[in-house]
Amino acid sequence: MQNLRHSLRSLIKQPLFSGIVILTFALGIGANSAIFSVVNAVLLRPLPFHEPQNLVAVGEFDTREKADPGTEIESISYLDYVDWRDQNKVFERVAVYTNQSVSTLTDGNEATHVQGESVSADLFSLLGVQPILGRTFLPKEDEPGNHVVVLSYGLWQRQFGADRGIIGKTVVLDGKPFEVIGVMPPRFTFPLRFSNPPELWITMSNLRQTPPDGSQPMTEQRDNDFFSCIARLKPNVSMQQAQANIDTIVADWRRQYPDSKLHVGAKVIPEISSMIGSTRSALLMLCAMAGCVLLIACVNVANLLLARSLSRNREISIRAALGARRWHIIKQLLAESMLLGALGGFAGLLLAIWGIDSLKTFLPSIPRIDEISPDPWVLGFTALVSLGVGIDLLRAFLPSIPRIDEISPDLRVLGFTALVSMAVGIFAGLLPAWRASHPNLAGSLNESSRGSSEGGSAGRTRAALVVIEIVLAVVLLASAGLLMKSFLRLQKVPSGFDPTKVVTARVALPETNYGKPEQAAEFYKKLLDRVSALPGVQSAGAAWWIPLSGSDIGFTFNIEERPVPTAQQPVAQVNVVTPNYFQTVRVPIRQGRAFTEHDERTAPPVAIVSEGFAEHFFPGENPIGKRIIPNGSVDPGKPPVREIVGVVADMHLISLREAPKPQIYVPHQQFAIQSMSIFVRTPLDPQTVTAALRRTFNEIDKDIPVYRVRALPEYVSESVAQPRLNAMLVGLFALIALLLAAAGIFGVMSYSVTQRTQEIGIRLALGAQRYDVLRLIVGQGMRFVAAGLVLGLIGVFACTRLLQSLLFGIGATDLRTMLVVSIILSGVAFLACLLPARRATLVDPVRALRAE
Repeated sequence: MQNLRHSLRSLIKQPLFSGIVILTFALGIGANSAIFSVVNAVLLRPLPFHEPQNLVAVGEFDTREKADPGTEIESISYLDYVDWRDQNKVFERVAVYTNQSVSTLTDGNEATHVQGESVSADLFSLLGVQPILGRTFLPKEDEPGNHVVVLSYGLWQRQFGADRGIIGKTVVLDGKPFEVIGVMPPRFTFPLRFSNPPELWITMSNLRQTPPDGSQPMTEQRDNDFFSCIARLKPNVSMQQAQANIDTIVADWRRQYPDSKLHVGAKVIPEISSMIGSTRSALLMLCAMAGCVLLIACVNVANLLLARSLSRNREISIRAALGARRWHIIKQLLAESMLLGALGGFAGLLLAIWGIDSLKTFLPSIPRIDEISPDPWVLGFTALVSLGVGIDLLRAFLPSIPRIDEISPDLRVLGFTALVSMAVGIFAGLLPAWRASHPNLAGSLNESSRGSSEGGSAGRTRAALVVIEIVLAVVLLASAGLLMKSFLRLQKVPSGFDPTKVVTARVALPETNYGKPEQAAEFYKKLLDRVSALPGVQSAGAAWWIPLSGSDIGFTFNIEERPVPTAQQPVAQVNVVTPNYFQTVRVPIRQGRAFTEHDERTAPPVAIVSEGFAEHFFPGENPIGKRIIPNGSVDPGKPPVREIVGVVADMHLISLREAPKPQIYVPHQQFAIQSMSIFVRTPLDPQTVTAALRRTFNEIDKDIPVYRVRALPEYVSESVAQPRLNAMLVGLFALIALLLAAAGIFGVMSYSVTQRTQEIGIRLALGAQRYDVLRLIVGQGMRFVAAGLVLGLIGVFACTRLLQSLLFGIGATDLRTMLVVSIILSGVAFLACLLPARRATLVDPVRALRAE
C-alpha cells in the first residue's frame, strides 16, 4: 500500500505524463476488451440450452463440390431426418425445423404477420427447455390434423396482453384454428437469429398434410431439402463416432436411392460451429489486430517510462545510496506502471463499452440484440450510463454474426480487462524499472555531471522499441489497406440489377383460401395491377427470391435434347417471377423476350435463363427455343418441359463474392406459389409505399398482411456488411497504431534532441549549418523508420496470407498496397522527426555550451 500511495502522489505531480500514458493504455486495452466482448459472446459463451456441448448440427453437402464442407452444411429432407432418427445409434434425440411464415388474425378487421417456425415435436425436449405456461409438443402432435401452437414470451405479452389464461384458447393462423398449449420463457428463442426470430412454433402437422390438389406433401419427397437438423449426442459418444454412424446411413442411401443420393455426403458438427460458420476466422483476425494495437501501446508506454526513469536518475540514486535495494526500486517503479495500467484499464473498459455500442451501429442485423443488459453491480454507475446510452445505437446495422446481441461486459470480460491491465502494466514497466534499478551512483550524485544524460545502451533500447512499433504499425496498415481495397473491389462487382428507388415487401397467402395455384395466380395478378396503378409507381413486379438477400433455391434439371440420369443432372437457381419483374429491377434482356401476360397457366410452359446458364449449357449455340425440364412443379404429376424464350443478365442472389450461378426463371402464372416478394419502383419513401400497399391489400383481402417492407438497396448494403466491418475495424486499429507509432518516434527524437543539446551547440559553434543539423536529426529518425519498414514488410508477407480467406479480387501480398502503406508511414514518420529536428536547429550555441 505504501508503494501505491507513493506512486499515486508521484503520478499526480505529473498530470500530463500520467494522462498520456493512461490514454495510450486505454486505447490498447479498450480495443482488446471490445473485441474480446464480441468473441466472448459469439465463441466462448455456451448456448443457452441444457448441456449445450452435446448439441450438434447434422447436414448434407454435395461431394462433387467439396470433400469436406467444414461448417457450411446444407438442409435436408424430412425423409432423411426420419432415417437418421430411426437408424442412428449415437443420438439421444433428433429434431428438424424450418421457417414458416404465418398470418395471425387478431380480430375481424386486421391480419397481423407473425414469424413462425415449424418444428418436430422433440425439439423442445432435445434443447432441454420448459415453458413458463402450459406444455410443449407431444410426439403424436406431429401427425396430420393436430393444430397446436406454442407462443414466444414477446408475442404472448404483445398480442395477448400476457393473459395467463391463454392456455387452451384458440387463435387463428392462416385461417385455421390452433390451440395454444404453451408459452416459452422470456429470453428463449430458437433458432438463434436476429433477422426475423420466431414468435411462435407449430408442429410438422401442417407440412405432413396432403395438399388440397392431392399432390405429395413435402415431407414425403426425398429430394425436398427444406429442413435444418439438430441432435443431442448420447453420453460418452464422440463427434467422430457420430460421424461414422451417419456415414453408414448415408452409404445405404447411395445404394437405395442412386438417382438422388449418389453424390450426397453428411457432416456432424457442433451446433455452435454451425451457427457461427465463417465468422470465426474474421473474429480471430480482429483479435490479432487488436493485439497488435495493445503491443504498440505497451511499447510506447515503455519508451515513455524509460525516458521518465532517466529523468529520475538522481532521485533513484539517492534512494539507492540511502540503502534501498534493487528489488525495492523495481517494486516501486512497477507499482507506478501497474497503477497506470489499472487506470488505463478502467478507461479502456469505458471505451470498450462505448466502442461496442458504436460498433454495432455500423453493422447489419444480429440475432437476439434485445438481450443486451448491463451489469450495474460490477461496472458501477459510470459504466452503466455508458452502456445504457449506447444500447439503442446498437440495433441499426449489425452484421450477421450469431449471438452478437448477447454482448455485455460480464465477469469474463471484466476479468479479461483486469488481467490485461495488470499484464500491460508489468510488461510496459518491467524494462524501464530494471534499467532504472542500476543507477550510476557516483555520476548521478555528482552535481557537476549531467545526470540526465543517456547511455548508449539506453538509446539503443529506445530505438529498438520504436522499430518494434513501426513493424507492428506496418502489419496493421497493410492489413487495413488490403481489406479496404478488397471491400472497394467487392462494391464494384456488378449486381446484375438496379436497386435504386425500388421498395420490396413480403406476402404470404394462407392455404385455406389460396391453396390452389390458380387462386394464388389470380391474387398476385390483381394485386400487381392495382399496385402499378398507384400514384408515383413506375412499375411493379413480384419474385420468389430477393436478390442479395442470401436466400435461394436450386432445382436439378434436364435438357430435352441430351438427357442424363437423375444422379448426374446439374443444378440451377430457380426464381419464380411475374411479367414486369425484370423491368422493375432493370435486368437487361440479352436475347429473346421477357415474360408477358400471355404466359398463363394454359399457355405452353416457358422459361428464361441467365447468360451464365446459356454460356455453360449451350456454348456457341442460340439457347432460344431449347427445351429444359426443371424438376419442380406446383401441379401434380411430372414437371413440364419448358421452352427457353429469353436470356437475361446474370444476377447475384446470394452474395457479390460468389460468381452468379446458372439461373432459370419461371413465370408465376405457370408456377403459382403462395409466398412472394413484391418489387415497386417508385421515388416515394418506404413508409408511404407501406401505407399504400396496406390499403391495396385491404381492398383485395383484409386478412392478408404485408410485411418486411424495405428498400432494395438495404439488401445490397447488408450483403457487404461483413467485409465493410472488417475493413472499418482494422482501419481504425491501423489509424491508432499509426498515431501511436508517430508519437513514439516524436518522443524518441525529442528526447534525443534534449540529450544532444550540447553536441548540437558544439556543431553549430564549429560552423555547421542549420540544414546540417536538420538533416542529422531527421536522418537518425528515418533510419529507425527504414529498419521498421523492412522488417514490417517481411512480417506482412509472412502474416497477411492469413487474410486471404477474407479478401476478394486481391492477393495478400499486393505490391501497390505495400507501396502506399510504406509511403504513408514514411510521410507520417518524417513529420514526427521534422518537429524535433526544427527545434534542434533553433539551439543557441552559447546557451548550449553553458548548460550543465
